[in-house]
Amino acid sequence: MVRSILAATLVLALSAGAALAQPAGRPQPGRPPAAQPQPPAPPPIFPCRTEAETCFLGIVIGSQLAVIYTNAENAAGLDAKPVDVLGADGAKADLAPHAGRVVMVAGTYDPKTGIKGEVVEVASPLVSLSIKAQLGAEGAGPPAQQPAPKRR
Repeated sequence: MVRSILAATLVLALSAGAALAQPAGRPQPGRPPAAQPQPPAPPPIFPCRTEAETCFLGIVIGSQLAVIYTNAENAAGLDAKPVDVLGADGAKADLAPHAGRVVMVAGTYDPKTGIKGEVVEVASPLVSLSIKAQLGAEGAGPPAQQPAPKRR
């Protein structure tokens, strides 16, 4: 008698476990599938520190900035030639220590005087090299090649 009770309990446990175990991804009959939460939307991407800020990304040439990107609305033709960067006091900013580097300047643009603002970020030499290499790859024509060494 004990064996029959034990066997019946075992059969009941196995059949109940099989009924509860559904293959993954299949909803149980009679139940609507549970709504899965949607992943959050990715954050917006903008090159400035904030969406409201007006910034200029450029390569320092001498003591001027050759702008490669800006979100300034009145910047038509700004990328044609390097422009001066003026500090908050109106004096020309000395960008010479950053020559050849990519910098970010936050401020405003006046077509007559140039960019009035401050340097807020200076890219490392490796990042500057990477950005300049990508710009060169997108430009017209292959990069300049060095002449072959002379043979003896």
